[in-house]
Amino acid sequence: MYTYVENNPLSYLDPSGHMKVDKLNDYLHQYASSKISTEDLVKAVIKENGGAGLSIYTSFHEISQILVATKLYYLDPNHVMPTLEYRVSSGEIDIVQGNEIYDVKPMGSSAEQQLKKYQQSDPNLIRGSWFTSINDIKLIDMEGETEPITGIIFPDLYMQIIWGSPGKIYYTQYYYVDNNKTWKREKVSNSNAFFKVFDHYFVNTGGSSSGRGGGRFSGH
Repeated sequence: MYTYVENNPLSYLDPSGHMKVDKLNDYLHQYASSKISTEDLVKAVIKENGGAGLSIYTSFHEISQILVATKLYYLDPNHVMPTLEYRVSSGEIDIVQGNEIYDVKPMGSSAEQQLKKYQQSDPNLIRGSWFTSINDIKLIDMEGETEPITGIIFPDLYMQIIWGSPGKIYYTQYYYVDNNKTWKREKVSNSNAFFKVFDHYFVNTGGSSSGRGGGRFSGH
């Protein structure tokens, strides 16, 4: 598995997912049909993956898949619903809509090798087209919690998903900082985002509980 993420699982872990494929696509259909909110989707995916340990990376990946696939669904004039984890002889493609394919990666890793492999297994597959970025997906709502000693407010954690080039989708995490009363984004690495989630939250099949901090999983 680690060769798939350039032998650096802490920074680039991009698993195909612990959630069953049918369940993952079911969440896509529910979200695309507005049966669940973004907040509920984020919480459900994190809970479905166990909420702690390396499964947090899986949750980042699968949330990105669902958000991108939903956007593609609404952009398509015929409203063709994409399929997640579509199986071909060379593996499972993150997103397929018609004959267009997309590979989803954390920012800083490469999707080129995966896309080449999929297209070699099926020459009819083409790399998916452009779309605008998806911004300000809230992963953690700290609800104004402050650091006990310094009194600094813990920032909420957000996700951004961007189109890199045909078929290549990248996601990153960030929070807003007040720089001279001007709110600016500050990027959070994939590994640091993992520790931020792990440090403050634990989600199991019974629900959620806080870690050393409070707050809750959330979304827009």
